[in-house]
Amino acid sequence: MHTTERTKMLNFHFNRSSLRATPLLVAALTLAALASFGGAPQIDSASAKSVAVTGLVYGDNSFVLYVNGRKVASDPIAFKPFNVVKVSFRASYPMTFAFKGIDYGDPKTALEYDNTKVGDGGLIARFSNGVVTGSGWKATTISHGPTDVPSCLADPTTCKVVNTPAPSNWTTSSTSSWPAAKLYTEAEVQPHVDGFSAMKWGKAKFIWGDNLVTDNTVLLRKTVARASSAAASTASASAATASSASTTASASSSAQLGKYNTGSCTKRKALFPMKKIGDLVKLSCKSGKLYIASNSLPHHEVLVGISKWNHNIALPQDYTGTNAWHVPLTPVRSASPVSTLLSNKASGVALNGVPIFAPTRQDGTSYSAINDPHLIGELDNCGGHAGRAEDYHYHYGSSCLIDELGGRSGELVGYGLDGYPILGLTEPDGSAVKGLDTCHGHYQKGLGYHYHLTTTAPYVMNCYHGKVDTSAQPFTNPMRGPDAPGMVGTITAAKAGLTSGYASYRHSEGVGKVTWTKNSSGCWTFEYTNSPSAYKGVSSESVCAKSPPAKASASVASSSAVLKVVGTKVASITSGIKTLASAPAWLCVLGAKAEIG
Repeated sequence: MHTTERTKMLNFHFNRSSLRATPLLVAALTLAALASFGGAPQIDSASAKSVAVTGLVYGDNSFVLYVNGRKVASDPIAFKPFNVVKVSFRASYPMTFAFKGIDYGDPKTALEYDNTKVGDGGLIARFSNGVVTGSGWKATTISHGPTDVPSCLADPTTCKVVNTPAPSNWTTSSTSSWPAAKLYTEAEVQPHVDGFSAMKWGKAKFIWGDNLVTDNTVLLRKTVARASSAAASTASASAATASSASTTASASSSAQLGKYNTGSCTKRKALFPMKKIGDLVKLSCKSGKLYIASNSLPHHEVLVGISKWNHNIALPQDYTGTNAWHVPLTPVRSASPVSTLLSNKASGVALNGVPIFAPTRQDGTSYSAINDPHLIGELDNCGGHAGRAEDYHYHYGSSCLIDELGGRSGELVGYGLDGYPILGLTEPDGSAVKGLDTCHGHYQKGLGYHYHLTTTAPYVMNCYHGKVDTSAQPFTNPMRGPDAPGMVGTITAAKAGLTSGYASYRHSEGVGKVTWTKNSSGCWTFEYTNSPSAYKGVSSESVCAKSPPAKASASVASSSAVLKVVGTKVASITSGIKTLASAPAWLCVLGAKAEIG
């Protein structure tokens, strides 16, 4: 758990001789300094009947807390990493809690990550006097946007944000006109903090405005007349449980190992149902790692069922040799789990050699329903689709994978790149999956730590429980550009093989079809039939993708550098490339341009 305790710095400017003459002043300053550094709770001078209150607050992305009109705490981190803040103060009853919840974003666009993503908010808190966030809280939104999410994401210059001044004296004035705060589940907010669930938040619920995604700054209020003894007892018990859970979770890494993550190469290989998938993967071990070589094409159906097509199809990939997937034979638990959303890379690999990605669209760095490829129709009936390199991969754990591996729902289906196993939709004994932590896994005696497939986000993995280095994992090269025909429609039939394939799809103007065939030079010929009007000008194209590049990469001085590639030779370099290592390793498209950036 990453827990940050709020502190403030005090600067004193005084004359030394005056301090010697006024010991009471020295004592007063000492008490003030202790209070501000957490040595004593903050004092509410308004009442002699003030009580000490402590609490925990998680805000996505940050918050400011006022009690009885006085600021008592604020999140020291405006954006990331996400954290839980410990607060302490003194105040008297009736006690008015006022949060300013802030979802980080560009003030002009409301977007995050260099104007590429829409963030989401959410706040949860519990206090030692029994106050918890949930029903009974009021909320009013003072910053909302973007008002048109799709248009804003397509062109950030069109983004519109509606800002409203905060009500006068909002921390203490009447909230009779404010609507009730909306409650959200942990699955909807997806808190990115290790051990979040183990903190046992008791009856506390996530609260926010009406829209978790586009309500960016929300004011939240509640007034209590007195402490709730029952709730306070629950909060104390929860704190004790959280402390115990933290101690248990701090056990040695070896306590996290079990049946599916033994360090033996022979035993690890034996877990793969090779009679069913032996033609799909080849296994080997080297330097403490299990290597899984594959072409990323499963036995089961692919692409069919996609209703929001990204135009990519499934070609065999060269995940072999040094470009094969690999996981540590003996995983090591991480003290600071890393989110699977922080890189546009796979977070795991299924036993059939198909990579597993996080529950967001490409380049996603935070989860929201509008960026969930499963919810918006970008995935096929088996929970996968193809990326820019025509590389098939999963975002969602469907029964297709389980059936391909033998049909037992609770058995091993893959591994996270940190080496911890991924099991199916149930436990091995068929019982329901319970008690998953923030990373979407849990520890069980005999089984060790493992992740699970679920039918709700994050579906497979939310963060890495173990130490991981994703930089050395397989590399793919983009092939066709974003303007390739077939960008819209629903795929009704498809087949992807080692040398050919097709995808039939419905669009607003009829039924289209894309076929692809591998030719003698190793390139692919695409044929487009009855494409939408916008793509009528393209009926066929030949595309070549070379093997993954060597570890040395091109040094590019300008992100707008453009290579014009003909066959496998660089014909011209139009801007700013200082050195180019292994030019043939780059994407080559006949008669087209490939952007490097």
